[in-house]
Amino acid sequence: MTSIFQEGFSYKKCGVSLNDISSVDAVQLDFLAQAVDLHDERLMSVIDSLNKRYGSGTIRFASEGIRQDWKMRTDRRSPRYTTRWDELLVVKAN
Repeated sequence: MTSIFQEGFSYKKCGVSLNDISSVDAVQLDFLAQAVDLHDERLMSVIDSLNKRYGSGTIRFASEGIRQDWKMRTDRRSPRYTTRWDELLVVKAN
């Protein structure tokens, strides 16, 4: 293996970042991006309707994983007084 180091030269550490190097059909859009393809919109509509009809999670993306063992912990969650009627404070006067 050949070394490129040469004595007598000052070296600085640097990095190179290559962004946006992917095929157009392999790009994951952000939440607010518009759908690129009408076919994708139809596919998502079918997936949504199947999940609505047969239950949430009936059809999912492989990136979501197979096992869904975890549950969000809510034991330390703040009360939602401003958004949930059933959590609204009730004051009783004696």
